[in-house]
Amino acid sequence: MRPLGWLVLLALGACSATAPSSSSDRGRGERRARDDDARPSLREAAVSATEYELEIVVRRWAWEVTPAGGGPTEPVLRLPDGIPVKVRLTSADASYRLVVDGTELALDVDGDHPLEVALIARTVGTLEGRCVGDCGGIGDDGRAGFVLPIEVVPAAAFAEAAAIAAAGAADAQAPTPTNGARLYDDLGCRPCHAVGGTPKVGPSLDRLAGTTVRFSDGSARTLTVDTVAAYVERSLYDPNALLVDGYPPVMPDYRGQLAEHEIAALSAYLTCLAVPDCAAGPECAPLCADD
Repeated sequence: MRPLGWLVLLALGACSATAPSSSSDRGRGERRARDDDARPSLREAAVSATEYELEIVVRRWAWEVTPAGGGPTEPVLRLPDGIPVKVRLTSADASYRLVVDGTELALDVDGDHPLEVALIARTVGTLEGRCVGDCGGIGDDGRAGFVLPIEVVPAAAFAEAAAIAAAGAADAQAPTPTNGARLYDDLGCRPCHAVGGTPKVGPSLDRLAGTTVRFSDGSARTLTVDTVAAYVERSLYDPNALLVDGYPPVMPDYRGQLAEHEIAALSAYLTCLAVPDCAAGPECAPLCADD
């Protein structure tokens, strides 16, 4: 019986010797699993409808992200934890591949083929996206300016930021005289069309109400506060149709380049300036100090 007893003891010893190692391996595996769960992740989501949408425009050296809700572009992509987001990826000039370190995500886009994809991020934290491959002809040699930081934020914080951005975007699109004044400068109208000064390349566009405007075709029109808006809109869509006599036909055609709310804002601004002291209405009062 002694040989059998030794065999039993050896077997028990082997089991007792390997037990701590097996337990240690399980512990390490569990820690790795917890670490993986604690790190942010990003993948494509198999959904047809999403609550949020955002846009990424890529060009040499830069990623430009229009956040959910609208607003100014940012050089960072913010996504909510656990909620799918529709992303439209567009190239401004060449072909690019966006990869996200630590994930299997790879998105390809070129100037002729925008990409629309639903993405879902999980676990609050940060990731890093970057261009690989040709990257529009500059290569992927680690240029810091071509990294896309990705922030996964709590869903509630993301929703609040999106709502604030949407409200701001709505205010920016309101056809108000103030927005029209801002657009007037953004489009570069002021260097050609003086407001409260000497006429330049084009005619002055203030105090139009009550004036008779003579056009290059020999016709004339007396403007009123109520007709200034129509005059502005026609000039933007077809500038040569109402070419003021004595001025060259150099104004660009804005047809298809301006949204309806932008046309309305410009009209509201110039309507305010149509009479002295911005007296066309109370909404014009903020403009008087500047003009």
